[in-house]
Parts: sequence; structure tokens; C-alpha cells
Amino acid sequence: MVGKNLVCKEQVVSEEVVGEPWDVDTPLRKDEERRAAQVEIDAIVALSLGVTADELCMIYRTQFPVMRRYDQEDRFDANGRKVPKEIVKADAKLKDGAELSVADRTWVHPQSGVEYVYCCDRLFGSGVVTFG
Repeated sequence: MVGKNLVCKEQVVSEEVVGEPWDVDTPLRKDEERRAAQVEIDAIVALSLGVTADELCMIYRTQFPVMRRYDQEDRFDANGRKVPKEIVKADAKLKDGAELSVADRTWVHPQSGVEYVYCCDRLFGSGVVTFG
């Protein structure tokens, strides 16, 4: 484990990607941040094992096709939250310039009953930005 006073390459990479240094007290509260951290950890481990980026991509494509499909389908709103599939599908059906109503952007968590309203003016995922 890296001590708090030591700077490791993971901290440098994190600072380049996120814009602030990472330490053990830094929470990853948003789904988008957690996914980026998972990708970053995979890449760092692969490089430390001598696996090139191309080889890692090939392993990912051939050994984990279901996970790859999920990653391609995942979308995040402007607040970094993973958008439920129902809202992504509704957003995809819109004509150019149309926007989802607040009711169509609202989702209730089935276990907690907490209501979320998603910002679908900017959905991010798989390198694609859609406006709707």
C-alpha cells in the first residue's frame, strides 16, 4: 500500500485525468468517476504486466464480449450518473431538437423509492455525445 506522503504513478495519472490528485480519502461518488477509475486500474495493471494497450483491447473484445456490450450501451448524464436504459431508449427515439419532458427523465429506484431526474441534454458514453 502506498503511504499518503508518497507520490505514485497512479496519483500522477489520476491528476492528469481528473484534474486533482488522488489519495485514499478521495471518494468516487459518481458512476462515471467509478467507471473511469476501473478502466484506469485495468490499464495500469495491464501495463505493469507488460500487456500493451492493443493487447488489452483484444483481450477485452474476445474474452469479455458481454461486458463490452454493456460498456458500449452505458450512458451518463451531465451530473455523472448512469442513466437507466428506459430513459436512454426514450432519448434515442427523439427527433432532432426535441427534448424529454421532466416526467420522461424521472426514474424511481425500485428498492429505496428515491426519485431521480436525469439531465438528458448531454448523455455521455462510449465516446459518443448525444443531444436530445
